[in-house]
Amino acid sequence: MRRLSVPVCDRLRGCGVRCGELRGFWGELVVRSPDAHGEWYLGGHWAAGPADALRWMVDRAGRLADALDPVPRGGPFPPAVLESAGEGYDPAAVFREWAADAGYQRVQARALRGGGPVSVNSRGPDVVTGQGAVEVLYSLSCRPVVVPSAVAQPALPERSSASRRSSVHCQLASESTGVWENPVAASRLM
Repeated sequence: MRRLSVPVCDRLRGCGVRCGELRGFWGELVVRSPDAHGEWYLGGHWAAGPADALRWMVDRAGRLADALDPVPRGGPFPPAVLESAGEGYDPAAVFREWAADAGYQRVQARALRGGGPVSVNSRGPDVVTGQGAVEVLYSLSCRPVVVPSAVAQPALPERSSASRRSSVHCQLASESTGVWENPVAASRLM
């Protein structure tokens, strides 16, 4: 397996200091229902590169679409037992259309290479045992995995602690908050 070693800080924030290295990509398929107070993790995948990550996402999108809306005569169910879901939301169609859109997948591959997360999401009504009819959110996503690297910092001149804190400018992208401070540089200021 080829090891990726991309200085993420240089590419995302432009501060010129190596803050972390892109080591691969993590993909997940998660279904959530706030109405039913539930979350179901349907799978995850470690990918070495953006192409592998998107291949996995395309495969999962097709499998999810087939589970949500089986194609008559194309699956294990006899046509007599399949009913139309009726008008409204069609999560299966969203995932099928995304899986067939190679042009948009190229855009998402560039986003992954650049250090950004990608996803395809949909929602629709479903029935959850014990809860009745609920809204369900489907999310198929992939994000870069960044490992912070030790950063060789130049020796700081003796100054007040406030001015030392303001000299740290290296930041990494974080999925939850958008930005987080480099822990190595922050520890040197304490």
